[in-house]
Amino acid sequence: MQEQATFSRFMHVADILDAAFYLYRRHFWRFFRITLICFLPFIAVVGLPLDLGL
Repeated sequence: MQEQATFSRFMHVADILDAAFYLYRRHFWRFFRITLICFLPFIAVVGLPLDLGL
């Protein structure tokens, strides 16, 4: 019975991932733009000191 619960939980997670992936694909460019806008400053702040060897 325990492995049945684990399996159904795994299927639930798989369904969520599948739905998330479908939404992500559908709105890829919007997410991509948001991700870039959010992460570029972060990458610049983290990456510049590394590039400069500080």
